[in-house]
Amino acid sequence: MEAVARRRSYYLSKFQAVFKRKGVIENYLKSSECKRLNLGCGGNLLEGWLNSDILDVRNGVIFIDVRDILPFENDTFDFVYSEHLLEHVNYDEGEGMLKECFRILKKGGVCRISTPDLGFLIEFYANDTLENKEYLEWASEFYWHFTTYSKASVINHYLRSWGHKCIWDFQLLKDSCERIGLRNVRKENVGRSAFQELRDIEKHGEVISEKWNIKESLVIEAEK
Repeated sequence: MEAVARRRSYYLSKFQAVFKRKGVIENYLKSSECKRLNLGCGGNLLEGWLNSDILDVRNGVIFIDVRDILPFENDTFDFVYSEHLLEHVNYDEGEGMLKECFRILKKGGVCRISTPDLGFLIEFYANDTLENKEYLEWASEFYWHFTTYSKASVINHYLRSWGHKCIWDFQLLKDSCERIGLRNVRKENVGRSAFQELRDIEKHGEVISEKWNIKESLVIEAEK
């Protein structure tokens, strides 16, 4: 009975959040010349963007579950962005999210994704550089308070902690983007972009330090 009650509470809360977001969406689309969607914003509320989240829904943030069909018409947005969200859904759900991003982007619109990089984990495991030794010590103490330093432990926790379900590398993400129709898929540096609207919008570095955010993160841009 308790489990049933929790499910009912979840669906009631979801229904209320979905109902409330309609007016916010309409007002944003009417008042914004450049339309920008921030998926899974968490605490990173971007000015001039329509900020959304599945959990941290408050004033100025609308409820969106990226596993669902996104509540927008085709060809709505100039830019769609997500930071450290893609890894929290499984591969099929992630590709579904990318398909929805493609659908709601205008022709020529840009999708920017920042997510943990599997390539960084492989490089970290394979090479005993001074930076990797420093990262091993930092990650062991900062994330999990390990008493011994072990690359295997760091990687296992990285793959499984925080609700992570799928860690992508560039090739996997590029292939998925191109398969759904996105083009000109390219790596970008944290904080850098040819588009002013997409510069300096990553904020994960404020949590773990910019140095390690740059090391851990895979950032891509792709166009419709």
